[in-house]
Amino acid sequence: MSGKILVVDDSLFVSEYLYKLLVSDGYDVVVCNDGRQTLSKIREHSPDLILLDLIMKGVDGYSICRQIKDDASFSDIPVIFITSSANSENIARGFQVGASDYISKPFNKIELFARVRCHYNSKLLANNFRKYQLEIEAKNRMLEALLRKNQLLAITDSLTSLFNRSHINTILGDLHQKKVAACFAMLDLDLFKSINDTYGHTVGDEVLVAVGKILSKHCTGSISCGRWGGEEFVVIFDNYNLAAGVAVLTKIKQDLENWAFTAGKATFHVTATMGICVFDHHDSIIKNISKADVLMYYGKKHGRNRIITPAQNGNNYEMSV
Repeated sequence: MSGKILVVDDSLFVSEYLYKLLVSDGYDVVVCNDGRQTLSKIREHSPDLILLDLIMKGVDGYSICRQIKDDASFSDIPVIFITSSANSENIARGFQVGASDYISKPFNKIELFARVRCHYNSKLLANNFRKYQLEIEAKNRMLEALLRKNQLLAITDSLTSLFNRSHINTILGDLHQKKVAACFAMLDLDLFKSINDTYGHTVGDEVLVAVGKILSKHCTGSISCGRWGGEEFVVIFDNYNLAAGVAVLTKIKQDLENWAFTAGKATFHVTATMGICVFDHHDSIIKNISKADVLMYYGKKHGRNRIITPAQNGNNYEMSV
């Protein structure tokens, strides 16, 4: 045995007797001869079990036991009452205030060891179970965090930290089912291949990361954005009309124009051409994507660095430089 037991009894004779008896059985024993110091002794020694005299000078065991059980920091410590009055009423009252058991005076050595060992082992099992429970909870938190991380990785573009193409398709699928006003935009960086060819792919990646930051800045609330592939990006405006969508794209376009990139001693700027259309729930997702794509490439052919929207009169286009 290596458990620690606190003996609380104002009788020096009884406390000394219990001390010797319990030490002989392998326990670490702390004695308290003043019941009023019980709580401070518990805080100081953190016992595994308490033997508490029922009747002491100036204080009774019932009130001490109640204080012990009312304190969450050590309410789980088993309390065994020591009593010379083992009548049913006293025993019942002891259980009511939270005692785990009682031992009658004069002590029966075999019974004393058995009761103490029983409650000490129960406390030990409870401690081990709680430790195991905490370990399981910690592992569960780690697994949940890992799961969230993996779920995020599954929907995120590793370079820009925007949504990836797969998750954009999921968002579009949900949008197609909602039947609410929405817009869809395609965005393509102008002359991006020449940036890679001139400054290298590392600089090209830096440009893509910067675009991701700009899009993240403006795509908040019900606006979603992602990297479609290469230097192409998409913006989904849930519950937006065309004018509101164009207003957001205009801010994105301006921020991109103002971003100064550096490669060695060189400084350069990047622009993008964008196509935006109303998301038509009667058309397929692929057709909606295709409409925005056609608008964007129309802008490429007519000067780049602009936002293209469908004209109100048929298949003509409107430009926003």
